[in-house]
Amino acid sequence: MESINGIEARKISGLMNLKFAFSPAVGSAGGILSLWNADFLQVSNILIFPRFIVLIGNIVPCNFSCGLINVYGPSIDAEKEAFLIELLSFLKQWSVPWCIGGDFNLFLDPAEKLGFSLNKALLNLFKSFIQDAGLMDLPLNGGKFTWSNNRYPPTFVRLDRFLISAYFSLNFPSLSQELMAKSISDHNAILLAVDNTNWGPKPFKCFNHWLEEDGCKEAVLQAIGSLKLKKPNLKIGGIIKGAKLAVKKWHGEHGFVVGNYIPKLEKRISELEGLLQAGSSNEDSFALLQNLKAELWVLYRKEESEWLQKARLRWHLEDDRNSHFFQLIPSDRRRMNSITHIDLNGSTVKDPKAIKSVIKDHFKRNYNKKTALEISEINLNFQKISELQSRSLQACFTEEEVWLALSTADSNRAPGPDGFNMGFFKKNWRVLKDDIIKFFGDFHKGKRWESGINHSFITLIPKVKNAVALEDFRPISLVGGMYKLISKVLAKSLSLVLGDIIGETQFAFLPGRQILDCVLVANEAIDSMRKSGN
Repeated sequence: MESINGIEARKISGLMNLKFAFSPAVGSAGGILSLWNADFLQVSNILIFPRFIVLIGNIVPCNFSCGLINVYGPSIDAEKEAFLIELLSFLKQWSVPWCIGGDFNLFLDPAEKLGFSLNKALLNLFKSFIQDAGLMDLPLNGGKFTWSNNRYPPTFVRLDRFLISAYFSLNFPSLSQELMAKSISDHNAILLAVDNTNWGPKPFKCFNHWLEEDGCKEAVLQAIGSLKLKKPNLKIGGIIKGAKLAVKKWHGEHGFVVGNYIPKLEKRISELEGLLQAGSSNEDSFALLQNLKAELWVLYRKEESEWLQKARLRWHLEDDRNSHFFQLIPSDRRRMNSITHIDLNGSTVKDPKAIKSVIKDHFKRNYNKKTALEISEINLNFQKISELQSRSLQACFTEEEVWLALSTADSNRAPGPDGFNMGFFKKNWRVLKDDIIKFFGDFHKGKRWESGINHSFITLIPKVKNAVALEDFRPISLVGGMYKLISKVLAKSLSLVLGDIIGETQFAFLPGRQILDCVLVANEAIDSMRKSGN
């Protein structure tokens, strides 16, 4: 393609308020055409290079300033490194959120090519470029490859993709790319879109900083006290549900979304500082400015705390405000774990209701109650615990061991299916202690649990990249607070006797033993055999 005019561009796009930029073909370089709706994207800068077109502007509906790059990488291997160096050099000159898409003529992973020859040097070069540029590769829904050679034997490769920067991802957390049906071209088109699919109501989650807000803890205590007066025999499950309703009501009436309030406060601070610089402020304005900055710092910490819980990280620097990093973790996880379609017997299911039905039928078919063969006697020489250890394991649960398990649990983890994490039970231990100990006592006596205590959310985690079939996912269970707490107490009790009943050749996951000891034992055995001449 050597040239194009407005009429031809309008025929291609079908848009009336059309703008376009064109980079003509140079030899075998083909040509690049970028089209956009001027009502959707207001472009302030257009930069045209032989291998890519850059648009710097503002996405109107969300008032988001960013850079969009349309690329067409060289097909000749010897030219690819220079192309990536040129693109990386340009990216480092601008500090805007980036979205880069097109035919890179490169791929990232051996699994992205089906066919002959694999150039690992170019593969690693592309990986390094993405890392150095601070870009993210989005999952591709609907398939694995974007190009085929239309020959036999066939070659399939993922040459086309969108790469986005971290800040672009934060503003569009549900962004995904989908493989479109192929026409007569050897390439598949890719659709980059925000997934606004309604998957139904989201489960309630209480975050740590809510419990520090004025009125929240009081609302919880009042709800628990009122429930105990009205229903003296109410068990811990019912009390947790009552506390959950109280927190939901409080948050609906008095709570606010921290992330929505921060920009307003930042804008107000900027305005006051402008007045101060212009000499138009007084002491009252300065005092207000200082108060707003203090309030903003508190909100920053709350936002960080909330995103830290969502990120589910096991480490955190208390004095390091790294909210954007914490935001990226759950956003990226949500994007990777989202199930936008399922392959079922050769057909693709995309409707949310149909996807839910397919998954439900799958679990009904594979996870059911079947009568197993009873084993009357096992004549194996297992090591046994002592009588003293047996009595210790069968003893009633004590308040001390329950509190030890609770106090050592991580308070910054994401809330469970009941809406709370262990931090909630720690903060309300004084009012919930008797009910929790009674719950443990009932469990020790073999009484049935009340409904809901052992309910869990089953989450499907992809085992492979671009998972499409249900067999490509592994299920994990997310359990509530009481179920998790009783598991921790039992695990702690069992850990005291495991070392005596597990064989001496098992080294991993046991206190006082190290898996590296296996290497030492193997070396000693080999050395002994050499010396003996065997």
